[in-house]
Amino acid sequence: MTRSLWILCLLVPMIAAAGPQCDNPQIGETTPNSAFEHDNVAGTVTHKRTGLMWTRCRLGQDPAPEALCAGTPTTLPWNLALQEAANSTNAGYDDWRLPTRAELATIVEHCRANPALNTVFFPLVSHFQHSVWTSTPFSGEAGRAWIVFFGTGEATPIPHTDGANVRLVRTAEKPYAVGQIGPAGGIVFYDKGYREHGWRYLEAAPKNWNAGKHDPWTTWGCSGTLVGATAEEIGAGAANTTLLVDAGCTAALIAADAEINGYDDWFLPSLKELGAMHKVLARRANFHYTYGFQTMSYASSTELDATGGLTIDFAGGGSVVQVSKSLATIVVRPVRAF
Repeated sequence: MTRSLWILCLLVPMIAAAGPQCDNPQIGETTPNSAFEHDNVAGTVTHKRTGLMWTRCRLGQDPAPEALCAGTPTTLPWNLALQEAANSTNAGYDDWRLPTRAELATIVEHCRANPALNTVFFPLVSHFQHSVWTSTPFSGEAGRAWIVFFGTGEATPIPHTDGANVRLVRTAEKPYAVGQIGPAGGIVFYDKGYREHGWRYLEAAPKNWNAGKHDPWTTWGCSGTLVGATAEEIGAGAANTTLLVDAGCTAALIAADAEINGYDDWFLPSLKELGAMHKVLARRANFHYTYGFQTMSYASSTELDATGGLTIDFAGGGSVVQVSKSLATIVVRPVRAF
């Protein structure tokens, strides 16, 4: 067991048992542990009541679970805080922003002070500042904006040029269930469970995506050349496709050239991505009619060797089939990640 994993294992029961210690027993907890969902992978916290997703650490700190937001948070003036929030790609999202005054107030713990915060989900270390910027300007005087001081939970306006910490927020995305219609009109067939490297879900192109025709038959392409697209795992399809497109491989070109309902980020699925699609969509009753699949071998973007590629038999069995790159015996159904 690695040292970091050992530390994390020690911390898990501590985190589960901890919670806001109320200074005033007359006031109930306003941010109990049950109000949040904690995502250790992405370093984010979702407030169930508002649906807002927060970064568990402030800008400049290490979000790793075992680090518990170690490091000194960055102190910025208001204009740079707005800019840093807008430019953040934390946890694979690109729509972070500074919270409004009202939004930041929803995570204040009113039954305690120093800090007025649930430290299970928003860890603090000894070298911290309590002041956090909001995006709300102060209407009473130009050149000032509101901060929330988490020593007491109170909000106060300060000059834009003063420094405060930054905690990012975003409006949570619409959740998708496997089997639902995706953003591009296709069918969601895989949910990673969290967003990482810019995606969480995989979506198969919809029935009749090929100008109303059946899925195209083609050759795998690049016969006699080992391009290097041998990765099989889920998450590898896009990178495989890039390699194959650069080499001019036929099936990958068809997938990458697709533009469906305004989306042009399609690719040929890796072997395990294709397997997930078959498992979810091609084992249901009437799947040929419902999803438009043919009783043929569907191409993956995973190479076998210089002369062969890997496919999956959609005739009913779902077995892996090795095919010659030069024979026009395979079918293409593009997928996309989002």
